[in-house]
This record gives sequence, C-alpha cells and structure tokens, in this order.
Amino acid sequence: MGSFLSDSAKKSAGNGKRPYTIAEDTIICQGLEDGDSASVIVGSLAEEGYERTVLSVRYRVSKLREVAEKYETLEEFHKVTK
Repeated sequence: MGSFLSDSAKKSAGNGKRPYTIAEDTIICQGLEDGDSASVIVGSLAEEGYERTVLSVRYRVSKLREVAEKYETLEEFHKVTK
C-alpha cells in the first residue's frame, strides 16, 4: 500500500525538529518563574537568537513540568535525553 507522504516529507515530519538546548530551556524556565506567557517566552528566546513557535514552547513547558520532579537540574535532564 502506498503513502500519501513522500519519503522526504516522512523524514521531516518524523524527526526534523531541533532538540532544545540547555540555554533555551533556561530561558523558558526563567520565563515560567517570572509568570510569562508562551508568547512572551518566544520573544525572550528570539532576543537571544533562538527561533521557536508559541506551540513549540507550550509543548516544551509541558515536558519540563512533567520532568521537573524527576531531575535535579536541566543539565541532568539533558544528559538523559541525548
């Protein structure tokens, strides 16, 4: 059976996303501590030269909240996710 996506589209849809860096996660966490919305955090990321969408940041916030109790530091979390 065929697919409605080309091979290149499947690859980009599957894992074409850039992983978040510790620096980006630090900016996001600071924004959360400051009570910033996802759109404000996107602006903070852009000021530092990072390009993320509001939806991407919302998903990342969910992930960071999910793992916050499991890891002591962002560095520890990033070691495990690499």
